[in-house]
Amino acid sequence: MVLDAANARLIAPATAGRSTAPVAITTTITTTTVTTALVRPSSSCNSRKQRPRTIQVTGKLDHLHATGPPTEVCMSSIAPAHSPAASALAAPSTVVHKFGGTSVADAERYRHVAGLLLARPESLQVSVVSAMKGVTDALIELAHLAAQGDAGWQEAWHALRARHRGAAVALLGEQVGDTVDWIDARFDQLAQVLAALAVIGELPREVLDRVQGLGEVFSAQLLGTHLRALGEDCAVLDARDVLVVGHGELGVDVDWDASAERLAAWRLQHPQPRVVATGFVARDRQDRVTTLGRNGSDYSGAIFAALFAADELHIWTDVDGVLSADPRLVPEAVQLHALSYDEACELAYFGAKVVHPQTMSPAIRLACRSSSAIPSSPAIRVRGSAPSARHVAR
Repeated sequence: MVLDAANARLIAPATAGRSTAPVAITTTITTTTVTTALVRPSSSCNSRKQRPRTIQVTGKLDHLHATGPPTEVCMSSIAPAHSPAASALAAPSTVVHKFGGTSVADAERYRHVAGLLLARPESLQVSVVSAMKGVTDALIELAHLAAQGDAGWQEAWHALRARHRGAAVALLGEQVGDTVDWIDARFDQLAQVLAALAVIGELPREVLDRVQGLGEVFSAQLLGTHLRALGEDCAVLDARDVLVVGHGELGVDVDWDASAERLAAWRLQHPQPRVVATGFVARDRQDRVTTLGRNGSDYSGAIFAALFAADELHIWTDVDGVLSADPRLVPEAVQLHALSYDEACELAYFGAKVVHPQTMSPAIRLACRSSSAIPSSPAIRVRGSAPSARHVAR
């Protein structure tokens, strides 16, 4: 696969009332030659040697975690196509969707997410999910309590298991039996790990990574099982079976060759047109469970979009757009009408939640969409000039 860099700009929606409905971001890869399903991203947001051709963002933004150095990002509210024929002609073949914890906070939100996905026209659909809202923090707290010898971890463990069992029952109804058994088995394994931590009295990093990434595993299983219960041909992808990463001074370093090889083998066994994948988790080069760090689920969306050679990546989130300042500190902050790629990188570098630098690295086209029932935000675009460059995937 060969990609060139081009121009880009970002136009934010006009000022509107803030919303709590989740949103999404889309990425599309511009290709001239395709030989495998791998795009090699640049190592950081500041790299200008490898930049994608275009990025399109559609919808309202909660946290605009752009997933590829944008050349063009267009954001607009979700609207039905004017005709089925036009929709079919415009439909991309492969789209990766990323849903954050707020979007999958409970059974009702899973049900809503499934409705959004079923309404999409793509022929191959990959959905990367975070843990249910608050679950990752709860798992980290569980691990620390156990390592400190605090017997309170047992009560917290029971509460977390009950939350997932309750979500499964509410979501699946009479078809919940096998899923509850699956959840119970994983929580029993977790209890064994926590009991061991209580004995040794410390919390090794590898064990913490194993524990804190379980929320995504549970979440993907819930959404995937729900889609299958609706009659959809859907596979659940545990990223720990596919994604290989290293950790260096500049953060997570994806082993693209190893990851692409593992994904290809996985797809041979799981050719379904719908895939639900875990965000946040991976394995290192020593085959140990690891994570991509906080905000890692958004980065997972960008990585899987590259590995699947996706036409678009949609990151769903829940606010109206890109503001000129943090509204908690500057009440007079307004929504921006234009933002260059370099400005977006600076926002990310200086810590703005609206853009995360790692998520901007893979070369894909982005769209940001609102998962609210009636999204209202008009288009947002990101543009900025970039020198000609290539991304080659073998």
